[in-house]
Parts: sequence; C-alpha cells; structure tokens
Amino acid sequence: MRKLRHFIALVLTVSLLCSVLIPIKASAYHDTQGHWASTAIERWTKHGVVQGDGTSFRPDARISGGEIAAILSRVLDFNTFSTENDTIWYDPYIRKCLSERITIPEDRTYISRQDAMIALSQALSVAESDRSALSLYSDADRVSDDAVSYVAGLISSGIVNGITPTLIAPEKSVTRAELLTMLDRAIIQVISSPGTYELAAQDGIILISSGDVIVSGKTPAAILITSGADGGVITFQDASVTGRFTVRANNTLIVNDNSELPEIGFFGWGSRLEVLPVEIPPVLPAVSGKSKYEPVYKALNVSEPRDIDGGVYSYVTIESGLGDGEVTLRNITINDDLLIQGGGSNSIHLVNCTVKGKVRMEKSGGEPPRLCLSNTPISMITTANPAIIEAADADSVIQKVQSRSDLTIQGAETVIESLTIADADQEVSLHFSAGHVKQLQTHSSVQLINENTVIDSLYAGGRLTLEKGDFPSVCVPAGTQAEVILDEGRIGCIEINGNAKLHGEYDTVTARGSFSLQEGSIKKLYTPVGSGNAVAVTVAPNTWISEAEINRLTAFDVSGSVAHVLAYSDVTLMHGRLPKVEIFSKTSDDIHLTIIDDAEIEQTVLNTSNKIILHGEENTVFVAADQTVLPRIEQKDALPAKHIHIYSNQITTQPATCTQAGTLSARCIQCGYVLSSEIAATGHRWDNGCIIDPPAVKHEGVKQFTCLNCAQTRTESIPALSPDESEEKPAFSISNIHFSNENGALYLVWDAAYGGSGSAGAYFSVEMKQEDGSWKTITSLLYSRRCSLLWTTADRVHYTAARIKMYANRQLITEAEQEISFDINTTAPMNDIGVCFRQYQDTVRATVRNAVSGRTCRLDIMTNPIEQHTFVPDADGNAYVDLNCNLDALREAQYQLLSFVSSASRDSAALTIERTAWSNCTDAFSENHELSYAVDENHMLILQTDIDNIDECVLMLNSAEDAKNLRIELKDGLTLTERLLSQPNAYYTSASLLRPADDKENVLAHSNQILNVSGSLPPIEITGAERLESGRLSIHISGNPDAKYCYFLRANDQYLPLEAEQNQLTCMTDLDLDGQRIDVIRTQVLKSGDVFTLYCSARGDGFKFPEKETEPDIKEPEKDPEKEPGKDNPSPTDEIFIEQIQKGGEVRLTAPVTITDNSNNINLEKNVTLDLNGQTLNLSAISLCVTEGVSLTIKDSEGSGEIQSSVSIIDNQGGTIRIEGGALSISDSDSSSCALYQQSGEMTVTGGTFTGTANSAALAAMGGTIRIEDGIFEGPVAVRAFSKAKITMTGGELRGSVVQKGSSEIIIGENVLKTA
Repeated sequence: MRKLRHFIALVLTVSLLCSVLIPIKASAYHDTQGHWASTAIERWTKHGVVQGDGTSFRPDARISGGEIAAILSRVLDFNTFSTENDTIWYDPYIRKCLSERITIPEDRTYISRQDAMIALSQALSVAESDRSALSLYSDADRVSDDAVSYVAGLISSGIVNGITPTLIAPEKSVTRAELLTMLDRAIIQVISSPGTYELAAQDGIILISSGDVIVSGKTPAAILITSGADGGVITFQDASVTGRFTVRANNTLIVNDNSELPEIGFFGWGSRLEVLPVEIPPVLPAVSGKSKYEPVYKALNVSEPRDIDGGVYSYVTIESGLGDGEVTLRNITINDDLLIQGGGSNSIHLVNCTVKGKVRMEKSGGEPPRLCLSNTPISMITTANPAIIEAADADSVIQKVQSRSDLTIQGAETVIESLTIADADQEVSLHFSAGHVKQLQTHSSVQLINENTVIDSLYAGGRLTLEKGDFPSVCVPAGTQAEVILDEGRIGCIEINGNAKLHGEYDTVTARGSFSLQEGSIKKLYTPVGSGNAVAVTVAPNTWISEAEINRLTAFDVSGSVAHVLAYSDVTLMHGRLPKVEIFSKTSDDIHLTIIDDAEIEQTVLNTSNKIILHGEENTVFVAADQTVLPRIEQKDALPAKHIHIYSNQITTQPATCTQAGTLSARCIQCGYVLSSEIAATGHRWDNGCIIDPPAVKHEGVKQFTCLNCAQTRTESIPALSPDESEEKPAFSISNIHFSNENGALYLVWDAAYGGSGSAGAYFSVEMKQEDGSWKTITSLLYSRRCSLLWTTADRVHYTAARIKMYANRQLITEAEQEISFDINTTAPMNDIGVCFRQYQDTVRATVRNAVSGRTCRLDIMTNPIEQHTFVPDADGNAYVDLNCNLDALREAQYQLLSFVSSASRDSAALTIERTAWSNCTDAFSENHELSYAVDENHMLILQTDIDNIDECVLMLNSAEDAKNLRIELKDGLTLTERLLSQPNAYYTSASLLRPADDKENVLAHSNQILNVSGSLPPIEITGAERLESGRLSIHISGNPDAKYCYFLRANDQYLPLEAEQNQLTCMTDLDLDGQRIDVIRTQVLKSGDVFTLYCSARGDGFKFPEKETEPDIKEPEKDPEKEPGKDNPSPTDEIFIEQIQKGGEVRLTAPVTITDNSNNINLEKNVTLDLNGQTLNLSAISLCVTEGVSLTIKDSEGSGEIQSSVSIIDNQGGTIRIEGGALSISDSDSSSCALYQQSGEMTVTGGTFTGTANSAALAAMGGTIRIEDGIFEGPVAVRAFSKAKITMTGGELRGSVVQKGSSEIIIGENVLKTA
C-alpha cells in the first residue's frame, strides 16, 4: 500500500511539473472565452502557474488551500519535494509555503477571501496597513484581528477590491478566477530570463525570477526576487527603487551600481548586497550620482543549541530540529516575526532584544517551549500549541498574548497587559504560578489554576473552570455566553452583563444580563439600576440564593431556593416559590409584581407607599412593614376590582414541632379580616447514629439514631455475623497509629475497622504516656479517627507512647498502643499581637492583627461552652474569626491567642507553642461604628463614618495581594481619590478604621466593601500649559473637560486638584514647574453593589512645562581693592556662574570666567544652553556632568569662545548634549583626560574644535550614540570608541587616528576630511 501511495504521489508530482514546463494556451479553455478574468487566466497560464484539465479551466469554481499553495509556490519558484508521508498531491506545496511563513489553512476544503488575502500578502511581501483602510466597507468588522493588516494592505495598494463598493465579504469563498485576478493586479512585470530590462514605472510588484539580469530605470514598485534567481547575479544600474525590496532567492548577489535602493529584506540564505565601487558604505542621504546604502537584513534559522550575540534580521525561526534544546539570542533586532517551532523547558532566551513583529510559539510535540525574556519588551505573542512564558525583569512587559492552547505563566516579574484565549478546538489549560496579568479574556473552554498571579480583570466567554486560586473579579461581557465553574477557585465578585451558567459557591453576583445557577449557592445577588433588558434568573434544584437585591426588572424561575428578595424595582416570578419578597422604593414610580400561574410568593412585605400593580395570580400574602403608611395595591385586568388584604406582621400562635403542625394568624390593616394558616411540621433531623449493641455470631446488633431537634431516638438492627466473619475478622480493631502534619496543624491519626467496614457509631479516647510511666488522657469523646495535638500544657513535656481506646454504648471494645516520641515546648509569651471584638452583621467578629504569617494559630475564649477557633493569618499577619457567642457572653469571658510551630515524622513529633496571657475580652472591645465608601457631588471617592475626631484616626485598606496594606492618615479629611492616585492598580478587600492608644491601635470600625483602583482609562494628552496673569496655572488638553470626571495635576510627585473652566483646566499652585514634566490624571468612581471602582487614566509621556525665557548675563563684578580674589577668597564670577548654570535656562558669558573651587564637578540638574559669546570658560580641574534626563547645548555666538580644563570638559552620564561651536581643549598636556567623554546618552556635534593630549583622545565614548555633522577633532588619537558606543561621522575633519575597540561601532562618511 505504501509503494502504491509513492507511485501515485510521483505521478501527480510529474503531472504538476509538466504543467509548468508545457503550459497550455488559455484560448484552449472553452469556459474562459468572454469571461471577465480571461486576461489574467491567459497571462498566468502562459507563465506555467496554472492550467486546466486540457479543455476547461473552471474559473468560477471555489479554490482550495492546496491549490493556492501550488499557485504561490510556482509564482515564487519554490523547490518542492514529496515524502513518504504525503497523501495528497498538494502536500509538498503546503509544507513549503508554511516553512516560508505563508499561512495556508490546511483543514478546509475551500478557503475564504480573507484567508486567500493573508497568503497572497505574505507571499508577495505587500506593505501592511491598519483597519482605517477598510472604513468604506460596511462589513469591515467581520475581518478578523489577525487578518486586518494583510487585508487592509492589499486594499490600500489596489490589488484587491470589494465584491461591491461597500462589501469586502471576507468570509465568502474565493474562486480560481478571483485569486488569479488578485495576482494579476499585484504583479505588473515578470522578468524570467537573463538579459537587460527597464523597470516598469508604475505601482505594483516586479517579479525577478532569473539570474544574470541587469535592470535600470526609476520605479515606485516593489521588487520581489524569487527562488528562480538562486545562485545568480542581479545588477541595478542607474536605477531608483522606492518600493519594498524582498529577496527570497538563495546565494544570490544583488549589485548596486550607482543606484538608490531601499532597505532590503533577505529571506533566503547566502544572499547579499554589493555596492559598486566597493568602499566603506556611505551614511549620508542619497545624492544624485552617488550610491545609497541602507542596512541589510536577513533571515536567521536556528536548528541546534546556540548562543547568538548581535545582529539585525528580518525573520528568525527556531526550527523544530532543535527539539527540546536551548537557544539564547542577545542584542538582536528582529524586524518582523520570531517563529518558535523548537525548544523545551530549558528555554528560548531573549536578552536585550527588539522584536518588531510577533512572537509565534508553534512547536508541535515534545516539551512545551519556555520563552524567557530579559530586558526585552514584546508587543504580541501568539501560541498555537502548549507553551510557557516568563519574564525575568520589569522591563520585559508583554503587551498582548493570544493563545489557542495550554499556557503556563510564571516568573514574579512577568507582566502581561492583555491575554486572550481565542476559539480553540479543545479545552485549554492555563497555569498561572506568578506575575501580573492585567486583563484576561476567554472565548473557549478553559481550565485555570492561579497560584500566585495578580489578575486585574477577567472577562469570561465559553466554559471557564476556576480550579484553584483567587480571582478578585470576573465579568461576563454583554453579548457573551459563558459557563463559569468554581472548583477550588475563589471569586471576590462576578459581574454578568451577557448570559451565564454558574456552578459553585459565590459571595456576590452582580447581574445586568441573565444567568442560571446550575450548582451551588449565591450569598448576595445584586441587579443594578439601569436601562436595558430585564434580568432572568434561573435557580436549579438543590441550589440557593441567600439574598437578592433587585434594582431593575428581574424575572425568577425557581426550582431551588431564594431565601429573601429585596425589591426596589419590578419583580416577576415565572415558576416556583419565593418565601419572602420585601418591596422598597427609591423613586415615586409604580412597582409591578407579576406572579405567573402556579408560582407562589409566600409573603410580600411592603416597605413603601408607592402603588403596587399586581399582574397574574394573587398567590401571595401582603404584609405592611409599617402600619402607619398604607400601601396601595392594584390588580391589573381584574374586573370587577376586588379588595386585596394587607396584613400586619404575622404572629406565630403555636410553633411547629418535628411531628406536629403549628399555626399563625395575622389581621388585615384595612378591613380587620383575620388570616389563620397552618405551619407544616418540620420533621425529624436524624444524626449519623451510634452502635449501642455490637453484632456477634447469631446475634443482631443495634444502631441508635437521635433527632437533632427534639432528641427523640430510633433504632435499626445490624445483621448478625457469620462464623467465618467472627473467626477471620475481629469485630473492632485499631491500627496504624502515627503522626500527621497537615498545613502546620499536628494530628495523631489511626485506622479503625468494624467487621471490615468503617467504625461509624463508635467513639474513641486518646491517651499519652508520660516520662514517669503514667498515662494522661488527651481527649475522651472523639468520633473521628484523628486527634488534634494543638493543645497547651506545662512549659515542657515529653511523651513516649500513645494509646487509643474504642468505645461503643459506653463500653470499651478494643484498644491499641504505639511507641512514639512527642515533645511540647512553650516559649515566652507574645506581646505584640492585637485582638479586638466587635459586632459584625448578625455575629461577633474577632479581628487578629500582627500575627506570624502562615503559622497555625488558635483563639481560645472561655465562654460557656468554650470556643476554640483555629486559623492561619494572611501574608500581613491578619485574620478574621466569626464567633458563636454574643457580645453579652464576651463581657464575662477571657481570651488567649496561641501560635503553633510543628514538625513530624511517622513516629515522632515536636510542637513549639507561643501564647499571649489570658486577658478580659472587654479589654479588646471596639466601638460599633459605621464605615463605608461613598461618592460625593464632585464625583470624588470619600469615606463615610459616624466617628468624631476623625483627624486622630488611620484608615487601613487591606490588600488582596501580597503587598503591604495601604495606610492613610485622616488628619487631612475624608476624601480618598487624591490619596489613591499613587496606587494606579490596587485591589482592597476590606477597610478598618484605627485609633492609636497606649502603644497600640484600636479598631473602631470595619467595612467589607471592596475598593478597586484601576489605571485603565486612556492617558490624557496635554496640548499646552501656561501661567496666567492671575497667578493660576492653565492647562489645555485634547478635547474639552468632561463634568463627570475629576482632574488632577501630577507634578513633582504631587497631585493637585484641577478645576474645569470651559476648554481648560486651572489651579492655583506655587510649585516651580519650569522645564518640569507634568501629567493630567482623570478619575471616575463607579459603584456596583458593595464594589467601588476608582478608574484613573494611565500615565502618558508627560508634557514639558515651558521654561522662562531668561538670559542671565555673567559679568565680571567690580573688584574690591581691599579684598582681591585668592585661594581663600574665590572670585564672585565663580559663584555666579555655578549658580546660574545650575538654575537652567540660557546662560551667556559676557566676561571670562575661572572656576577656582576644584572640589566638586558641576552636576547639571536642569536643561541649560551655554553661549560662550566669544569668552573663555576655565573650569580648572572639574567637568560639566550631564545626567540622565538633562540636556546641555553649547554654542558660541561670537565665534572665538573657549572652554579649558585639565580633566574631561564634558562628561555625559546619560543626558542629551548638542555642541554647535566653541574650542574645547585639555589645558594639562600630561593629562590622560579627553575633551569630550561619554559614558551613555546621546551627543550631536555640528561645529567646534576639540583638542586632546598626547595621552588622550579629543573624543572618547564607551556607550550611547554620537552623531558628528561637523567639527575638528585633533590629537594623536582624534576619536576613540570602546565597549558598546556607536559613533557616526558624516562631516568635519579628523586630525589624528581613529581607534575602535570592543563591540563598539564607528562609521566614517566619505565627506569626512582626514589629515595627518
């Protein structure tokens, strides 16, 4: 069979080759005559690119991906070959196109216009464009994001038109005629044989598919050299090309003979460019009659482990031949995409690289490749197969990730702005171990494990399973359908704007769309105020919602349970039963209550005097919450109108028991009618039972059950044991006694069996043997097979054995002993842990502060009964414990807090205990004050509380992240917006109000409202800024200020409120902003239930505030005859110059200046322009140092100015320097310093003379970039570059040698004069 497939493949391949070698005439096609595409078909048939079946071409037939691959392979002269794995004739063509980065859909019989345009654009290297080029087409939004740049590029270049003037039809199948028409419009000239040719002078693409070709002429077209020119020479003679220039040929020489050529992209190996005459490539702009040389880029393919340093490439491919090997790319620029088809967990390292295109992770099989970034930001990563992404530093920010397969995010410094899980054929597994994902969107089935990654926002679409981790918020966007499954994951709140199915336990659900609760429960459902569709809520059997607050029309379909509905808007019950609906009003509008068919609302409590309009059945009892306010009820479409009873609060006259029904009665507040109804019996709630008589041979046992409500008992018989069971298995047994350390909690555990089954119904006692041989009972009534050892004892104790006893019906059944070693040690008491008690909703909450993070703790409270609560504090040492007792019980009680550190093996364990002293609970009581967030009339976030003397208090915002909580002193008021601007992305799960007292802080109030600070608003563009005559600061922004936002000025790390006045923002400030960078921050506060979100605009590049136009003159002051300058009496000129130059602005010399204080260099801190004005500046033995972010300009308006020093005159440490004139020289001939020295930064020289010494260079650079357009550099060494410096000299004169070391780069243009 394999040989047969080989034979068929060979026949097909030969037939295809024949189609190229022996082309058929288009006129032979009977179905193309008169066809609109006949010209294109005839042209490409002559070139051997296509052929029909001999007599027909089928121009209107849909084209497949294989046919497109074959056509493009023939156009580009690709060499293809068959393998034994090929099953279809076009497999070799598809394989070759994919290797050449041409996207061909393999899984579709027919492909769309959009797919065809992607392939054509990639094959022909068409210039890309953006979505704005599609603005004339009404269906532009149907072009996928991945295809926009290619489709827009083809349309912009005129290669492709829409099917109508307003329709692109991207999803429509493309025909054979349409594809050839696209190809025909694109390629305007084909050069396929050796010779001399004139380039076509029109837009389009010129195809050169032969070597030994000479071309000339001027063309705006793009040049594409195909594999047909492999090994040949193509000469551009007196030619000018302004379009793209792409070489796909291998080992081809491109000769530039007096021509102007653009940047060349080399896709083939071994090809190169040679300029005639062969000289140092000039860097000047092209001049008539001169050769223009631009950087030449090439492709890089890596198939074995390598460490590559430096280079500029068009494409880079990590090939599949690398397997699971490791590759490191350092200091490399990739002008297009990086394709990763190989590599494993050992990583593909990018170190200090630039990737201008995408990173495409498409490895199939083997280990998933790990992409590790160092100082390498990435704009886009796509993953088609399993992959791992990690960033080693904060500079390696990833703007966007789009994945269709399993993905792992790791590394604490990893930051991803946007991660999208696109439509995938199978479920995608996401594993987040660390880092920060600012936005996550899912569009398919996803399983997500989050160990320690911060996720700012999660937008769910498709099926989303949260297997593990914390997720502060999840949103189902409008128009989206999602299924959210909570496994072991935890969601702070979920917002539903589309349609969703929910599984799991949810604290808060905010719904603007509809949802179905399939499994689990919801503590609080909130439907916010707003126009739009009604909210449909479906509650499946065995699910429940504890409370629902309704602020828009909401319809319930209840098969489970909704305990309590608070309605501020219309409510509809489609099906099922609601036990209690309370109706409130925030407006004077009527409220509609609809009950469909057999649905029932057991009790409707009216808390409003607004009219209630009842639709459907009167299957409810109306109750007035306040009898002084008479509600109004109108039954819609009820004729004649009938009286509807409104009852006072119902009074239970006899409670229901397990076996007997109860009764209740209520009176109508309008007519006095008394309603009596029956309360159903509750029924018994039985426990798990206890064996009171064990079974034996020929003797049935007895198991007793007790009702948890009324203590009534019942019994069941246990079958008697057979003789075999009695002999082979003991009735009860205890074994495998050992220690277990589970997440810091220490246990003694054992196995227990009863006739081979579990030991249900039995109970145990645990004893420990002390060093003196006596036994101590640890616990005497334990129904589980484990005993917690987190208990207190004397300062130190050692146990040598453990004994477990099993009881049934108060009789000892069996026991077992095990030798062990158990040490308990109690250390000094803890004094810095704080505990307070306060009323929280319906319970009393204990708040613990300053405990040891991650350590198991226990709070013991001596109430009746004694309460013990074990917990583990969070990362900041805080914990909250809800108690079973009330505040009255606590007033007579004491408490103690214990902290445990344990270690254990199977037979030995050690426990170290730290504890506080016993204290009265009343000492830890906090006042029960109110605390909440609100939005004031100025759209500012504020704090609301009833506490007096708030200026003595501190607000503690408790973070959901590992970062420290935010502490805000309230002495300046309750406004929070301004104080949160320095936290552009933060999430706070609760807030506490603290008041310092006696070396500790008392908690006065607590709020569980969530505060989210999001820097997701777009940055504000500042168009101008000035100081007005009134002294106020005026700032102009792009667009007019919006009244619903607040605006702040950010300057010098301060935030100042701005007032909106017409088209400007103003404020009064004394800050010196001259030359400083300023930003405008816009804020908006939105509330959704108990979640407040403060939105802030992102920080932009800022705006440089205009500097004052001052030109201080430096003049020689009159000399004091009694006080001449000397060593101890520095010249006033010295002081004035240093003062003025450090102030910044423009400084002009009007007299010579000599610096006499050589103790410190002059470090410039502000931008300055120094005009020598023909004067001499003697720096003596110091330098002018320019640091990062500072600019220095030196000019000489009179032409004879000088600067002298015995050390480097200019020391650039990262700033920006421009020198336009003046003579800079080293005054000490023995000095080893240079006139100009650059460590990093940028320098431009357009004039001046620079003189070094016999031991130094006139100019030396170890880093940064320097561009020299003019100037004289003299000395034995004129210019020296080392390390990573780059110096480009296009003009001027060199009066000395040029020294280049390390990885530095020096480019000397042909116009530079060189003299000995």
